Amino acid sequence: MQLDNIVLYHVKPTRFVWHGRGDRVNMHNREQHGIVIVQSGSYLYTAGEERVISDPEHVIFLPKGASYSSRCLQEDCSLLINFDCNLQNEPLCNFCLRTDAEIVSLARRIGNENSNLRRMSLLYELLARILDSNMKRGSSIIRRGVEYLDTHFDHPELKMSDAARQAAVSEVYFRKCFTETYGISPLRYVQQLRMKKAQQMLCEGRHTVEQIALECGYKSVYSFSNAFHRLTGFSPTGYARANKEI
Repeated sequence: MQLDNIVLYHVKPTRFVWHGRGDRVNMHNREQHGIVIVQSGSYLYTAGEERVISDPEHVIFLPKGASYSSRCLQEDCSLLINFDCNLQNEPLCNFCLRTDAEIVSLARRIGNENSNLRRMSLLYELLARILDSNMKRGSSIIRRGVEYLDTHFDHPELKMSDAARQAAVSEVYFRKCFTETYGISPLRYVQQLRMKKAQQMLCEGRHTVEQIALECGYKSVYSFSNAFHRLTGFSPTGYARANKEI
C-alpha cells in the first residue's frame, strides 16, 4: 500500500474504542477504510492466512471491503478513523508508528472538527507522519542490503536473498521494506542501476554491445538488449547512435 497515493474524499470524526482482553470482532465487507491508533493494549487481526498486529508501535490499516476477525490480546484503548478514498482492493496491513502524545492529539483533533475539509487536512498530516516513520525505519533496516545492491548490481549471479542476508532480514521482508521506502521493487532498482551504467558506456562509444552486456551483469546480449529496449524504448545500438548524433 502506497500512502502517498491516497486521495481522500471524506473523513469521519474519530471514534474511541475500548475492548477487554479476549473480546472478538468479526467483520464482513467493511463499508469504509479505517485506521486504528492504539493508545494501550494490543489486537490481533486475521484475514485468511494473514495475521496483523495492532499496538502502540503499529498503526493498522483496515481496507474497505475487507473481511476479517480480530481478538483483543491485551485490554486496549484505541482511536478509530473511518474514511473514503481512491484506494481499491488493498490488503489488511500495519505501519510502524509510535503512539505518542502528538499522534494522539492529532487523532483527537480529527474527532473535534466539524468540517470535512479540515478533517481531511488533519488526516493527510497523520498519513504523512506514518509515511515518514516507515521510510526512516525501513531505510535504517535495509541500509546494508541497499549498499550491497549498489556495489554488486553488475554481478550476473546477484540474488536478492544475498542483499536480504546483508540486512539480516528475510527476503520477503527486505522486498517489503525496500518497496515501501523507495517506491519501487529492489529488482527494478537493480535494473535502473544497470541501465544507467549501460547508457554511460554506450555514450562513451568505446565498448561493444557484448562487452557492455557483460559489464552490466547480463549473461547474454539477447537478455541485455531486451531489458534495455523495455526500459528505455531504444535498442542499445539505436541509443548509442542517437546520442552520438546529439
